[in-house]
Amino acid sequence: MDDIVHRWPIAKNEIHTMDISMLFFIKKKIALVMFFFRSQRRRSLVNPIVFLRPDQLVDLDLDLYEPENGNILLDKKLADEMHTVSIRIASFNNKLFLVSSSLFIFSLLKVYGVELGLNVFGFHVSDFPGALELILVINTIIGIICINNDNKMFILNSYINHIINKKLEPELYTYYKIKYDRSYIQGFYHPFNLPHITFNSLSLSINSAILVIFLVSIFIFYIISFYFTFVVLNYVWIHESLKIYSKVIVGIVAFSMLSSTVFFLITRLPIPYRDYTSNQVIQVFEQLRPDIAAQIRSEIYAEFLRQEQQDRDSMVEKGYLKPN
Repeated sequence: MDDIVHRWPIAKNEIHTMDISMLFFIKKKIALVMFFFRSQRRRSLVNPIVFLRPDQLVDLDLDLYEPENGNILLDKKLADEMHTVSIRIASFNNKLFLVSSSLFIFSLLKVYGVELGLNVFGFHVSDFPGALELILVINTIIGIICINNDNKMFILNSYINHIINKKLEPELYTYYKIKYDRSYIQGFYHPFNLPHITFNSLSLSINSAILVIFLVSIFIFYIISFYFTFVVLNYVWIHESLKIYSKVIVGIVAFSMLSSTVFFLITRLPIPYRDYTSNQVIQVFEQLRPDIAAQIRSEIYAEFLRQEQQDRDSMVEKGYLKPN
């Protein structure tokens, strides 16, 4: 016992040393992670992050388009061709939407106990086990096709809008927007050649109010649609006419809806891109003026390297990094 008591202070010191080492290890790991994020943030000094919508990206891309002999011109003829393709895709989407809406209304009425008496080869569709599950699967496939086609139309409209904004007569801007852009919302007409005629506060307020009402109506429509979709999914989940497979189908459909929503958002809203324009500038100088390429590179990277070295020296001083 005396021996244990005699050895206790040593053990206590060892535990204290282990605690300090463990604390330093944790702090070091956290510091290294933060150093990595700071380094990534410093990259923005050379290669900044820019947020662009897909239509903005198309617009910037076409700004650099220089048609040569025999190449396609960005003119009204091309806009007409793109518009024809867009109409064809929209027509196909409308047919799919009609089928999907009919199936959804049928499934919704079945959920609320209303029988439509839909027969296929003399059999009531509602009598088939898994009828709602099949409708959900079909509607999910249709939805994926429609949202993909809608994105195609959005890209085509981005091309067309670039042509309208920068290649066609500005006086006829409204005409071209009405003709080509299906999503264009026309409020009061804005005269191009009459800058001295402006809207008063009353007309602007009315226009803004109408726009707000329109947007709120669309939002309410989508909320109602999502609610009734949830009602159908919940019904299939609870009644599970195909047992466990019903729940699997509901899960797949819900995941597809979520994925489609995310896909729609990232193809409409600004998303981050890394701008490597400075690297391209360096490459151009390396090809055209190799004698000053190194100087250009040092000027571009000067502030980045200074901050990077300063941060690294601080990490070395604290013992989180080894000196070079």
